[in-house]
Amino acid sequence: MRWLRINIASITPSQRTGRMESDGEVDGRVSTPQRSSGVPQTAGDDGAAVTPSFAMMFSIYDTGRGSIATEHLSALFQKMGYTVARDQLEKFLDELDPDATGDISKVTFLKWFEKWGDALDDPEEVAAHVADNTSPFRDNDGNDECSTFMADATSIQSAMLEAKMQRKRAEEDVQLLANRLAHLRTEEKKAQKKIDEANKRAEDIEAIKRRNAEHQRLKREHLERTTASVRHTLVTNSKASIESCKKKEQAITAMVKQRAKVVQDTKLDAKILAEEKARQLEIERKRLALKTQAIKEKEKEAARVREEARKRREKALEKAARTKLADEYKKKVSCMHWSYQEGVVRVCP
Repeated sequence: MRWLRINIASITPSQRTGRMESDGEVDGRVSTPQRSSGVPQTAGDDGAAVTPSFAMMFSIYDTGRGSIATEHLSALFQKMGYTVARDQLEKFLDELDPDATGDISKVTFLKWFEKWGDALDDPEEVAAHVADNTSPFRDNDGNDECSTFMADATSIQSAMLEAKMQRKRAEEDVQLLANRLAHLRTEEKKAQKKIDEANKRAEDIEAIKRRNAEHQRLKREHLERTTASVRHTLVTNSKASIESCKKKEQAITAMVKQRAKVVQDTKLDAKILAEEKARQLEIERKRLALKTQAIKEKEKEAARVREEARKRREKALEKAARTKLADEYKKKVSCMHWSYQEGVVRVCP
C-alpha cells in the first residue's frame, strides 16, 4: 500500500489543516494541530476563507532568481502555517543549503517539502526522521513518485508556455488594431487639414473677388470722370468745328462702348471663374466629408471587432478554467477514498 503524495503547489495549508481536522473527528487518537498561518486571507464565492497559493507566498521573498534567502525560510514557514523550532530550522537549512550559499531554490524547496511536508505537523516525528535521514512517506516506489513529480512539472511548464504564447498572440492582435487605429486617425487629420486648406482658399477667392470689384468700380468712376471731361472739352470747342466735335463725340462714344464691353466681358469671365471655383470647392468638400465619415465608420468597426475579440478570449479562458477545475475534481474523486483506520489518507489500489 502506497502513502498519498500531495502536490504542495495546488493544496494550501488551510486545506491540509481541514484534512487533518476531518481525520481527528473520525478517530480520536489523531490530534488536530493548531497553526497560526499569518497569511492574509480573502473571502471566496461561498464565504469561506481562501489562502494564497504557495507560488504567491514564495514570490514574496523571491530574490529574482527563482530562489529565496536562507534568512526568509522561517518567515515562509509561518506564511504556510507551520511553527518550526530554531534547532529544527537549522537542521532544515543543512539539508536545503548544504553548501551554505545563502540561497534556497524553489525546486530544491519543493523536493524537500515533498519529503518532509506532511510530517511538519509533528515536531517530534520530524526530529526523529531528520536524525536518521528517513522519511515516513517514502517506500520502494520512490522512482515512480519522482517520475510522477517530473511529469506533473512538465505538464505545468507546457501549460505555462501555451498560456504565454496565447497571451503573446493576443498582444500582437491588440498592437495591430492599435496601429490601424493610429493610421485611421492620421488619415482623419490629413483630411481635416485639406478641408481647412480648402476653406482658406475659398476665403482667399472671396477676398480677390472683393478686390476686383473695387478695382472695377474705381475704373468705372475714372472712366466716367474722363468721359465727362472730354465732353466738356468738346462742348467748349464746338463753336470751332461742329463736325469735328461730332466725329470726336462718335469716337468717344465708340470708345466708351468698347470699354463698357470690355468691362462687361471681364465681369462675366470673373463670374464664370468664381462659379467654377465654387463648384470645385463644393465637390472637394463633399468628397472630404464622405472620406471623413468612412474613416469614422472604420474606427467604429475596428472598436467593435476589438471588443468582440476580447469577449471571445474571455469566454474561452473562462471555459478552459471551468473545464480544468471540473477535470481535476473528477480525477481526485475517482482516484481517492478515505480510510479511517489509524486516521490517515491512503491512495486507491
